Amino acid sequence: MSNTELFTPESQTAPTQATSNLVESSISLRRAQRQAARDFIAQLQGEAYPNSKRLYLPGSRPDIQVAMRQIMLADTVVGGTPEAPITEPNEAVPV
Repeated sequence: MSNTELFTPESQTAPTQATSNLVESSISLRRAQRQAARDFIAQLQGEAYPNSKRLYLPGSRPDIQVAMRQIMLADTVVGGTPEAPITEPNEAVPV
């Protein structure tokens, strides 16, 4: 292939179209990834603190309430076998 063949208009348009297609596909891939991330975040809403609930304790006056979170703990294994463990319930912890 000679130097003049390398710089013909046909050889210049092919890489430009390929580059254009590559850019378009990377943009659509980014959009798809962004949308997947948004969907994942929307799915997580409402589950920020699993095994807990909001708790309001009375304050020094009847119109004051102190917001806390009550965390439910898993049972403690105190014995038994892996097939039939003996557990002891734990009380919820206000934080």
